[in-house]
Amino acid sequence: MVWPKIADIVTGVCNDIPAWPGREREDINEKRAYFGIKTTDRTIEFECGSKGDKQFWLEGIQYMLNCSKK
Repeated sequence: MVWPKIADIVTGVCNDIPAWPGREREDINEKRAYFGIKTTDRTIEFECGSKGDKQFWLEGIQYMLNCSKK
């Protein structure tokens, strides 16, 4: 049996991702928020619809990382 190669292992989260170029100028009611997931190879960036959504994802990912260390 052939197993798929594991490309990235999540090592942390990054709270200080700046707005993507051009996105900060769009006229919207609620500001978008950005965060990243750090892996062994790179940081993968994500966009959320609000700061509350961003906080929800950051806390959830950090919780899972803390569980995996036990």
